[in-house]
Parts: sequence; C-alpha cells; structure tokens
Amino acid sequence: MTLSPGKSGETDRDGVAALRLVDQFQRALQRRDRAGMVDRLRQLVALCAPLAAQWLQLALMAVDLGELGLAREALDLFVDAFGGDPAALFKKVDVLAYMGALGEALALLRTLAPGVPDPFTHALSRGALTVGAGATDEARQWLEEALRLRPMSGSAWHSLALLVDFADEPELAERLLACERDMQTAPPQERALFYYALGKAHADRGEHARAFATVTRAGSETKAIYPNDRALDRRSALEAVSGYEAGRIAELARQQREPTDRTIFVMGLPRSGT
Repeated sequence: MTLSPGKSGETDRDGVAALRLVDQFQRALQRRDRAGMVDRLRQLVALCAPLAAQWLQLALMAVDLGELGLAREALDLFVDAFGGDPAALFKKVDVLAYMGALGEALALLRTLAPGVPDPFTHALSRGALTVGAGATDEARQWLEEALRLRPMSGSAWHSLALLVDFADEPELAERLLACERDMQTAPPQERALFYYALGKAHADRGEHARAFATVTRAGSETKAIYPNDRALDRRSALEAVSGYEAGRIAELARQQREPTDRTIFVMGLPRSGT
C-alpha cells in the first residue's frame, strides 16, 4: 500500500504520521494481527490520511474485520477524496451492499443517474438491490433492462429467477433456455449463476431430473471457481474463536446489566443470518 499525494494544506507532520501508520498497518496485516490492524485503521481515519482511492480497499478490509463503523468512515473519506464524484458514490453503493446495508445502498443508488457507472452495471445493481428490498416490480423492470443490454448475463438471469415462477411465464423460460448454448463461452462465474437460474426454471416447470442435473452443473462450476481449502477453513475457525476463552467471556458477562431472565426464541430458518 502506498500513500497518494495529500490535499493542499495538509502538514508534513500528518503525512509522516500517515506513512508510519500505513507501514504499521501492513505489518499487522502480515502478522494477521486483527487488533493491530483495527487500531492503525482507526488512527488513519482520525488523521484523515491522504490515501485517496486506497480508502476503498481499507473500507472493504474493515468490513471483513467486522468493523462496520470504521468501514463507513473509510467510505466517506474515499468519497470525499474524489469530491463526491458519482463513480465514487457507486463504489460506496457496492461496499454498503457488501456489508449488508441493502436499504441504504439502494437509497444511494436511486440518487445516481442510470448511466453511472454505465447503463448495464447500473441496471443490474439496481435490480439486484431491489430484489433484496422486496420491490419486485421495480426489480423486474431493472433486470429486464439489464438483459436487454446484455442478454447473456448470468448475474441478471440469476436475480430475475428469484422473482418469477417460470411455469407461469413460458416465453421468459424459452428466452432463458435459448441462452444456454452461448453461455459455454461466458466467464465461469456468470456461467455458474446462469445454470442456477436455469435449474430454477426446470424446477418451476416440474422437470425435476433436468433441474437436478442443471443445479449439479452449477455447483461444479462454482466449485471450480471457489475450491474448498480445509486447512484454510480450520485456520479461519481457530482465528474466529481466538480471544474468547472462558475467562474472557465471563468477564464480558459481568459487565452487562440488562435483565436476561426472559427466554429468547430465534425463529429464522437455518443459515438465514438470524
């Protein structure tokens, strides 16, 4: 990570301090020292360090660290570095969606012109976000526009498949089926998403054997893109519980003062995020 030129009026002292913090952040990153990374990031934010485009990368890192407040501050510094440029605001939309703030991301996207950053990307993002928001009519409008601009978009078909019952829309199902031959040369991730959508279409139409085979194909495509790494999964699990020994948990429990004698029922479906 390198520092971009600072804005006019920034002191040399601030620049030196920012360089030192960036170096310390990188060292913490290499050591996988979460606490060190968060501390340096917090200091960089407080300093409003002249990192320009790199604030976007730091915002994403903050999300992955679970520091959503810091991520928002880094995002604001990123947008400020580009003077509120619409392209920078669109990147903010992406990060807000990545952190799960779908309503906020959609509200911001609705303020941007349909050509930002380009007509297809805008339509696809608008459609996907409105699917998440439950605005089905608006979502369909934007996803149809995305497919008009790029008929072979697996991403657009995948999002649209979440909205429709292909059994009730034979013409739409035939459009989807007609894309399969040309999808063989599509990028792997787009191809995988397309096959999930196609599997949904077969299932909707009661073609269960074809649905199973198609979803299996989608899974194979996905596995090739994201192969399972058992060793990495184990390291991640160990890191996730690091610092949460019984003594530490008991210490945290003693700090809470809210009455907790009432039973809490978690009613969400398995793996739904509840």
